[in-house]
Amino acid sequence: VVLSWALVKPNIRQHGIDFFVMFFTTYPDYKNIFKDFRNLSVSELPGSPKLRGHASVVMYSLTNLVDALDDPDCLVAIIAKLAEKHKPRGVTVTHYENVGKVLLSFLEEKLDKRFDSKTKTAWVVLLTTLVSVVKASGG
Repeated sequence: VVLSWALVKPNIRQHGIDFFVMFFTTYPDYKNIFKDFRNLSVSELPGSPKLRGHASVVMYSLTNLVDALDDPDCLVAIIAKLAEKHKPRGVTVTHYENVGKVLLSFLEEKLDKRFDSKTKTAWVVLLTTLVSVVKASGG
């Protein structure tokens, strides 16, 4: 996870935009959760300063998760805070699961052969942990 994320970080802002384009292409109804994006077409999203800002926040949040892999208590605390912050917005466990699915596809597309089965398995473990903590925190 750490090594693969290191490949994403040099261009993290653009990767965040690309991730959200993929995410909203895969789950177009999810745009309705975001008042700032709901009236934009997928092709308009990259030009939205609000989308670019949110994409950066999400990617840096993922960086925080990756950086906390060596401290499980910290990792759980970060995820629990994330779930707490998103719960009032109607974000459910299913939303987190679907973000994870798109993230795996995104990493596979961007990293190509560098996203091998071992790397994918490691990401699945992290994303499964994320969903488990969200469920445990009532998210």
